Order: sequence, then structure tokens, then C-alpha cells
Amino acid sequence: MKHSLDTAIDRFRLACQPYYNIRESEAHEAPLLFACELYQQSEAYMVSRKVNLWTANAEEFLYAYRVPRLTAELFTELKDKAYADGRGKANIGPGHMCTYVTAVFFCEDCTEEAVKMLKKCSLHKTFLFSFHGWLDLRLAIYNEADGNIITNGAGEPTGDFIKKVLQL
Repeated sequence: MKHSLDTAIDRFRLACQPYYNIRESEAHEAPLLFACELYQQSEAYMVSRKVNLWTANAEEFLYAYRVPRLTAELFTELKDKAYADGRGKANIGPGHMCTYVTAVFFCEDCTEEAVKMLKKCSLHKTFLFSFHGWLDLRLAIYNEADGNIITNGAGEPTGDFIKKVLQL
């Protein structure tokens, strides 16, 4: 089922509300619609909380963009901006397990070049030989022209989430 861009964005925003802290963008931040943050902490302890066996923190920084036509240049610019902002917010250190920086592009149409670049894009970074966790870049496009959702390899969970939200 094909959705209009406004409907797809509204459904996606509503689906994110229970899980993420959402910050609406301001006019000068266009084409950014909103940015989301998610923080999770898991831990195990013995007898009392004073004897902590391990702690694992996971976080995700999601950026939703609306662009009329996604070109390769615009894709590269927005992807780099999302990565730089998300990487800057990441809390890397002891107890850090993973960070996901996610960029979702809602567009009326996109070029073949942009799709090829998105599919090829792979960014996986480890910290201190993975003792301090890793960071992955997840990317997804919702193309209103054909109703398709396109993701990179790491972005498949995001694509599945969007499909579920839009009931595709």
C-alpha cells in the first residue's frame, strides 16, 4: 500500500514516540524533520547492586529528513551531518556496547545514484578492539514515487520497522 509523504512521516513519528526522546527540528535545520534519541542500560549484579558483574549501554540517534528529490550530493551531505552529530553524542567508554546512528530519508523521488550510494554505504567502527563497543550507520529511504523502502545492510531493521509502521 502506497502512502503519501505526509502520512508516512506522521505514522513514523507516532511509532517512534513510545521508544525515543523526540526533538522537533527548527526552521533553520531544514530538511531535518526531527531527531530522536534512545538510551538503554542492561546490567547484572550479585546479591546486591553494589556488586555489579557487568553493564552494557546501547544507544541510538535517529534523524528523519524530508527532501523533494534525493540526489547523490544531498544524500552524502545529510548522511555525513547525521553521522557527525550522532558520533558526537555517543558515550564511548567502559560499559558501552553499541551505538546506532540512523538516517531516514522521506522523499518524493530519488536518483539511481543516491540509491546505489545508500546500498553501498557501510560504516562499522569498533572502539578499543570492541572492548568499548561499536558504532553502526543505518540508512533508509522511503520513496513516495514507487512506495519502496530502500536500506543499506545495517539499516535492514530500520526498513522492517518502517514497513511494519506503514503496513507495506
